Amino acid sequence: MPREWVNNPFAHEKITKDRERLMNHIKIISEKKFYPKNFLFFGDSGSGKTTIGENLAELLAKEKRYCTKAVDSNYIDEYENEEVLIKHELTHDTWKFEDLLNLCEKDPCLIKQRNKKPIKVVTKYNIFTSQDPFDDIFSFRKRVFDDRNIRSPQKRIGLYRKFLKYEDYTHDYMIQLLGRYQSVKVDYHIFWLEPDKPGDLLDFINGRFNMKFVEGLDLEKAKTYIYDDDFENLYENDGIVYLKREIDMNIVLGGVIGDVDLDNQNFSVYNRYWQSELPDSIVIPKNLDSLNQKLREKIIQQFDLEVEISKKRTTEDSQIESSTKKIRIEIN
Repeated sequence: MPREWVNNPFAHEKITKDRERLMNHIKIISEKKFYPKNFLFFGDSGSGKTTIGENLAELLAKEKRYCTKAVDSNYIDEYENEEVLIKHELTHDTWKFEDLLNLCEKDPCLIKQRNKKPIKVVTKYNIFTSQDPFDDIFSFRKRVFDDRNIRSPQKRIGLYRKFLKYEDYTHDYMIQLLGRYQSVKVDYHIFWLEPDKPGDLLDFINGRFNMKFVEGLDLEKAKTYIYDDDFENLYENDGIVYLKREIDMNIVLGGVIGDVDLDNQNFSVYNRYWQSELPDSIVIPKNLDSLNQKLREKIIQQFDLEVEISKKRTTEDSQIESSTKKIRIEIN
């Protein structure tokens, strides 16, 4: 190492950050050429939304580091090309509104850092938690305008569409949680704004969060905008490139999913505090090991499951759609 580097704290900081970047598998991605997936979990205190957000961030990040947004709306703080960003307790002054819109879309998003140059934020997955829906956070129901001019109908629609199924692409989900985690069951409702559609319920409970790249990008070019360990998860459909991402939602939600209602976009999660028999409507996981031991043993006993070496789900989405009957599986 050159002598002048030894006494140079900035050089030392650079070496340290380079080493940390390697350790955390951070790849420098120069710009967004994809449509981010966005999640808002809102609802009662004690419903578990903070834990759900953290679990979702960890699995989507695939053991890499993810970014936690600073409290100050002007700054991102310590962002280094992470794929996943999370912000708990979203409020109207957490973000500059235009930054929030750009973050949740394929648009360029340049945000300040403390004592540093502004940085391009190129997250693929953005996760927010709050006690309130967007209408209450940003006072969209009021007809007056504040000095930030947030309350316009156009901006309301623009924000909501970042969390809905719009045209041919699902930006993803606004999900209301009802109940307390320690009350043994939490109910979930996927919220949407007419005339757009809600995010796909079956995709959510199956943990399918495939991401779409911009039009005109081929498979080889798409590799520039993802981590190397994701190359095998790229695929093409009708000339559009996608990145496949599937995660275990039983781990994320901390229980077993049941009472799936596709018409009304509702489902429930039964957790380890549940003492009674589980309803026949539960969707038995592919991997029971992802459940709490008590809950796992209850399912095996109640549904008379045979534990075998090869574990494979014996039902498809079509069976889930008519899920008033017991779903049986072989366990992996």
